Amino acid sequence: MITAAVSQDHNKMDARVNTLKEESKQAIKPARYESSKITYYAEQKSSQTKHLEVFLMSADNYIFAFNGKDCSSKVTLSLYDLPADAKNRSQLKSVQLDGKQIIINSSELNEIYRNKVKEADRLRKVFVEYEIEKGSRNQEAIILVLGLK
Repeated sequence: MITAAVSQDHNKMDARVNTLKEESKQAIKPARYESSKITYYAEQKSSQTKHLEVFLMSADNYIFAFNGKDCSSKVTLSLYDLPADAKNRSQLKSVQLDGKQIIINSSELNEIYRNKVKEADRLRKVFVEYEIEKGSRNQEAIILVLGLK
């Protein structure tokens, strides 16, 4: 009985994630879909931070769709030019993600980056941080869909 209930919960979660991922793929059009990254987390009694690294292989314009519609806790999305352990990293953007979808393009991030780091050409990587405040729901997900214009 317990196994069947857990399996049903996973199936519901997968269905929600797939729906939100498809929604994000539509949101990046007319950009060509390149990849996605689903970040699962279980809400806890204390806040937590999740980290991602996104490679930008070409100088073309990438479109990021961050979907936090499944998030019941407060989630802050922050984008950086360097990883968390780097001393001189620059924050490129920070927004509230919980309950909504946010579209960001790499040309905007590159402009911010060049203003902060004068000798910079363009971003080769973007470091993503999700800061998730404590909450009461079980498992949730944040969806990142990346497209290339």
